[in-house]
Parts: sequence; C-alpha cells; structure tokens
Amino acid sequence: MDSQNPALDLVKATKVYRTTWSLPFADLPTVDMKDRLSVLTVASGLRKVGVLETWGQRLAKIRDRIIANGLATSVATCVWSTIERPDGTPHRDVLQALDEMRVAGKPKHVLWLYAGLDEREKYRRTSFTQQQAGTLLEYPSCCIAFESSVMARLPQAQLDAMIAESGDDHAKLLDKLRRTGKLDAPRIPLPDNALRTEQRLPFTLHVACDACLDDPGSASAAINAQYGELAARVDAGLHALFLEVQETYCQITHDQSKNRDLLAQVRTLHGNFFKSGS
Repeated sequence: MDSQNPALDLVKATKVYRTTWSLPFADLPTVDMKDRLSVLTVASGLRKVGVLETWGQRLAKIRDRIIANGLATSVATCVWSTIERPDGTPHRDVLQALDEMRVAGKPKHVLWLYAGLDEREKYRRTSFTQQQAGTLLEYPSCCIAFESSVMARLPQAQLDAMIAESGDDHAKLLDKLRRTGKLDAPRIPLPDNALRTEQRLPFTLHVACDACLDDPGSASAAINAQYGELAARVDAGLHALFLEVQETYCQITHDQSKNRDLLAQVRTLHGNFFKSGS
C-alpha cells in the first residue's frame, strides 16, 4: 500500500503496468494510453470497475496477465447499448432500437475490469445503458448527461429522416426498422469536447462537459489531477508522455494537413516511449 494514501496500492498497480507493458492495448495511441491508465485506476484501488475499449489488440493476453495480478475481468461486445430517455419521448422504442443498431454495426470487444471477484459478482451485467455505464465508471454526472445528449443526436437524426420519408406512424416506423439492415448516418454537427478534453484534461477517461472544461475546480479537473498523480507515481515517463501528447493536441487547428502531421507526431511519441522500456 502507498504510505501517503493507505487505500492506494501502488505496488499492485506498478506490477500490473509492468506485466502488460509489452502488449499493445489499442491501435490508436491515445486510446492505448487511456486503457493503460484505466487499468492503473482499478489495480491501485482508485476505482472498483474500469473498461478497456479493445480494437484489435491482444485481448486474451492482456486479460490473462491482469487476472494473474489479482484483478477480475469479463468480456462484452460494447460498453453500453442504449441511451436512457424519458418515458414520454416520442418514438422512444424506435430510438432505442436505433441505438442498438449503431452498436451492432461496430463489432468490437471490450474488457471490463474489476478490483476483485466480489466486485465482478456485484457489478457485472450483460448490458448497460450509457448512463449506467458512466455512473459505474465514476464519471461526473454532468459529463454523463452531456455525453448522452450528444450520443442521442444521431438516432434522432435518423428517426427524423425516416419520418420525413415514411410518415409518423409508429407501427410503420418500427416495421421499417426491423426490415432495414442499415440506415444512413446523417451528417450532424458535433461539439469538440473530446478534443478540448485532450487539450485541458489529458488524464480523464471520459469526455468532459463544457462546465467542467471551463472550471478549474470541476469534478473532471479533480479526476484529472488524481489520475495524473497516479500515473506519475507509477511511471514518471508515462506521465510525461501524457503531457507531451497533450501539448501536441493543443496545436490542433482547422488545417487538416497540419493535423495529420501532429497526429503522426503523437504516434511517434507513443511508439518511441514503448520501445524505450521507459
């Protein structure tokens, strides 16, 4: 246990970190880094539950090494499958079906992490709503609400397009959805909170809402400081890498050519660090 914080198990966190060092967690450098940090938060005792969004990495090896170091896991196809909406929402079940269609159209695996078998027994479920998953992962409630409002925009746009084409008859909309393998994804404006979170709060594992991004004393800022300190105490080099990547993301502009170069720089920073052995 950490002498400064008896509830923090830095020995266990460091051991899991070193044991999984050589395994790629994700193809995207920032996702890879956040997944490693997610493991640290659970292994150290900061959180009871975490999740790895695993695109094409060595899921079985990561799982086995994590389990060997005292954590418990479960595998699922997605972090969440639907968004909770008020009962009076027009065509609510159509919208939820559209949520599920979107998730089903992006096959991948996620690995849920638990502090131990007791936590696995308590928190494991076959599926979650977006709000349930965010609460379980200890994201601030304001950020959960913000993200659910953003995630709801695509299915609402798809529903609006269906109504414009086929009318507002609920039964007909459901029938059309059941007979449709895939719906077009309309282009809709989305906020830049994901980028701004990387620029301002690089150690958070969620997308921060506007209020959190603008308030140095916000719940997201507190999480950023806490997780950043954990990373620094486990590996100062990892902490420095997060800050280098943050600095690079702060240079992102509307110049797509420049942005491609910056993202290539991020990949190089990440690759050099994990080749170096820290």
